[in-house]
Amino acid sequence: MRAHPLRASVPILVLIAACGGSRRDADATIEVPAAGLTPLPPAAAVDGVDFATGERCAACHGAAGGVIRDRAGRDVSPVTAYATSMMNWSARDPYWLAVWSGERAAHAAGAAVVDDLCTRCHAPMGARELTRGGAVIDFATVTADPGVAGQLAREGVGCTACHQIAAAGLGTPATYDGQFTTTSGRQLAGPHAQPFPMPMRRHVGYTPVEGAHVTQSELCASCHTVITRPLDTAGQPIGPEVNEQTTYLEWRASGLARAGVSCQACHAPTTDVDGAPIVAKLSPMPPWLEPRAPIGRHTFLGANAYMLALLADNQAWTGSAVTPATLRAGVDAASAMGRAAATLTIADAAVGGGRLRAAVRVTNLSGHKLPTGYPGRRMWLHIRALDATGAVVFESGGVDAAGHLVDATGARLDPGDVVLPHRDRVAGAAEVALWEAVQVGRTGAPTHALLEAWGMGKDDRLLPRGWDPTAPDAARTIPIGVADDADFAPGSDVVHLDVAAPGAVRLEVDLAFQSVPPAAIEAVAALRTPAAATFAAMTARRSPTPIVLAQAHAAL
Repeated sequence: MRAHPLRASVPILVLIAACGGSRRDADATIEVPAAGLTPLPPAAAVDGVDFATGERCAACHGAAGGVIRDRAGRDVSPVTAYATSMMNWSARDPYWLAVWSGERAAHAAGAAVVDDLCTRCHAPMGARELTRGGAVIDFATVTADPGVAGQLAREGVGCTACHQIAAAGLGTPATYDGQFTTTSGRQLAGPHAQPFPMPMRRHVGYTPVEGAHVTQSELCASCHTVITRPLDTAGQPIGPEVNEQTTYLEWRASGLARAGVSCQACHAPTTDVDGAPIVAKLSPMPPWLEPRAPIGRHTFLGANAYMLALLADNQAWTGSAVTPATLRAGVDAASAMGRAAATLTIADAAVGGGRLRAAVRVTNLSGHKLPTGYPGRRMWLHIRALDATGAVVFESGGVDAAGHLVDATGARLDPGDVVLPHRDRVAGAAEVALWEAVQVGRTGAPTHALLEAWGMGKDDRLLPRGWDPTAPDAARTIPIGVADDADFAPGSDVVHLDVAAPGAVRLEVDLAFQSVPPAAIEAVAALRTPAAATFAAMTARRSPTPIVLAQAHAAL
């Protein structure tokens, strides 16, 4: 039998699995291939007309001088917490750069259309700063420009991007796809009434204003509701709307939305790690400034531990000042966030006549689909039955060293041109209970090209608890491919096992997750752009080993 790559019986194994592959030295980097994208320019502090890089905020909103710390003295400042958010890395993300480069190549005559769509959310400050001056952003600005526009672009979703978003229209279709508006006059919104403006005006030229919308889910809606259409080579739409990313709409249809639990409640919590409300000074200036609340920890965690591990491996290439050690701490935090997203339970487990039967329930604890976001992310059950000697007598959902799903013989089950079906029942080693969203092109074949997708061929991702099909735009979040599964319900799904497992005395089940499956990596490598070559080289040195979100076991 193969080794068991998904077991996580002790914390260190979870840690290794979360990173994908083996750990590397803190300063290790891979060589950029000759045909690859050159390293991104080193980060530098800049101040544009409307936007500025985070260094301008760090002097006052870091934890120096005893400010922005919780009651135990721990640093809860935005400067520290945000460093390992994928929002911070949105424009240095080598996967995004590779995909963007491929879309540009496929729609060469419409590159400006592609550039606009891809940078509204991933590089909003650079894009908007250039637009204000009558220019437009392009791939070279983001990847090679050392000046103001390039630095702002590579800052990703920076401080002065989110805090200048205007409240008008948030949560409505007019502002989907990154089409939010920003305030004028360099005003930064925060949740506190009557902010004292003098220090910010004097030192950075911004005026703090009260804006309750920064604590509301609608702030997230613009960039986490992405509805695309397939384009021709000139960048003109030629097909139907495709619900590429609907995280906000999933939340809005959930029971958590009706209960008043916002996106920020989980992704920027106003409590410390002990659960106590954070009350702290926001700045050392002026000295008499009183502690305030709420203060959100700007972690913005997801479960994309694999990408943070790639960034840690290749920190020198990114040009960022964030250290590999900090990124690896982010890997651990993202893995922990993933483990808080779901639970597994086993019921009615029994063996009779050499067959193992059981019901495995997966429960979604998040406020959106699981997994959510960019299509291609997937989650599945890794099932093992063991005999009294510890030998594996049945296995489904195992992976090889490259992260491919394989059967008991090691044969790959998930080549890029295959859509694995939704399963209510698992009866053999080649059957995998797998939840994912799969885009398909005009012919119905799977595609990883966003702007060539004509719809979703499959979307059986777990719905959030309390999902309401009558909620606004809930039709964009309906599952696809689960019509024959009677116990696929809002918040959970049950998978029924009925497999040959002679001598089995123990059942072990892991809920495994990949943010970037091998088929996605292979599709990017086939693009043959410099950015794709770089991403392929990075991923060749670190395979997308799954992380384990939940575990359950039962004696038989």
